[in-house]
Amino acid sequence: KLWSSIDQPNRKLGTLLNSIKKEIDKYDLLWSVLEDIDTNTWVIEPEAPSRSCCMRRIALDSFAFLKVEFDPTEPMKIPEFHFLGIDSVIGPLRQRLYANLSAWDSARLPRENLERILQITFPTKQSQTKEALSIECGICYSYRLESMVPDFVCQNPPCSKPFHQKCLSNWLLLTPDTHTTFNTIFGSCPYCGSSIHVSA
Repeated sequence: KLWSSIDQPNRKLGTLLNSIKKEIDKYDLLWSVLEDIDTNTWVIEPEAPSRSCCMRRIALDSFAFLKVEFDPTEPMKIPEFHFLGIDSVIGPLRQRLYANLSAWDSARLPRENLERILQITFPTKQSQTKEALSIECGICYSYRLESMVPDFVCQNPPCSKPFHQKCLSNWLLLTPDTHTTFNTIFGSCPYCGSSIHVSA
């Protein structure tokens, strides 16, 4: 009788551990997809990704980035995309992506699909230098401001300076040649003087 009463909690603990292991095993494919992205691209953000983070901001070139967010339950499916950069660089990539999205093959890794559909090879940390990427805000000279990263880029190709939206809107509000219409501030790029506008 004594052994059966001791064995009962052990059986419950074993069942619980098996249940936990099954839940964790559901995310193996997601972690493999993210590891492939982390190994074969230049991930700008997050700097030190945890296993719970399903988003990656990937460098495409000096003035263009792709933010990709995966569904943790179906990581091989088409993820959410957001391009950041100058229109002359990201415009053709965006067109290729949406024109060829029907060719997405769920049997391939998402990185392979993206390279095939965009007709590019992602740069890696080994193939580029950090100086080649324009990632710091042109106003505060930092990459991270509180929890924000630069999310606005001057559309003048020779300039292409990135800015935190907050920095740029504050800068524009302090310059005399800006004007605000509805919720948009219109002014000039602090670097090249090109026309620029940002949400207030």
